[in-house]
Amino acid sequence: MVPLPPGGVPRRWQEEAMLAIRAALPRHRSVLVSAATGTGKGTMIAAMVVKAAMSGKRVLFLVHRDELIDDVMARVRQVSRDFSCGKIRGTINETDRQAVFASVQSLHKKRLPTLKHFDFV
Repeated sequence: MVPLPPGGVPRRWQEEAMLAIRAALPRHRSVLVSAATGTGKGTMIAAMVVKAAMSGKRVLFLVHRDELIDDVMARVRQVSRDFSCGKIRGTINETDRQAVFASVQSLHKKRLPTLKHFDFV
């Protein structure tokens, strides 16, 4: 089951992509999904973050733009308002959460070594 906001229905390609990712993870260290703008990647990522966290896993979500952090965090909260997610950006350093959202630029030399284990990046 894909966790989505109430009333949300995953698109066929989103379900297929998530199933393919889950099938590939035991065999491969990393998996890449490429999709065009507006196809629902943010919703799919939010669903996967929630699903991983529901399984007791910790997730580090890295992006290249701060707007993407806020967008995916908002989508995660649509699925679960009580979800434990934090942010690493500027002076914000919420690294003790189930899911942590950060920009690559925020994880500089001094901050990166302070992070605890994540099951998925």
